[in-house]
Amino acid sequence: MKTKEKLDALTSDKTSGWQVKAEWREKNEAWLDKSADIAIKVLRELRHQSITQKELAERTNVSAQYINKLLKGQENLSLETICKLEAALGITLVSVPLYCLTMALDDAKKQQNIVLKSYVCIGNYSGRVDLDKVEEWTNESKHPAA
Repeated sequence: MKTKEKLDALTSDKTSGWQVKAEWREKNEAWLDKSADIAIKVLRELRHQSITQKELAERTNVSAQYINKLLKGQENLSLETICKLEAALGITLVSVPLYCLTMALDDAKKQQNIVLKSYVCIGNYSGRVDLDKVEEWTNESKHPAA
């Protein structure tokens, strides 16, 4: 067989679709990265708590096949699924950054029934203010970021 015949025998008339797949991955990179991060955190927690994928599926009321799929880190997870995973594992996978310090402080005042002066929150606001993670400054002392 000549070289050309050998090459023709090895090649296919069908296109592989690699370029379409690569373009799709590039277009969806942001959520794919987050999906992979969530998958890694869930896998670590499964290992830490000695929970099987099947047990997690039962706790979240989804199929074991779906758990396997999302643990590959390429699944576009809904907020509902993320919340189910968080509840089943007792962890936080997604948190919303502090959007209004005043609201957090008002909540803390109601919860703790205390008078708060000026505070800076460290971390994310999840509906409650952890007073151990709040740093107070008064008019006499300057804010550390100032």
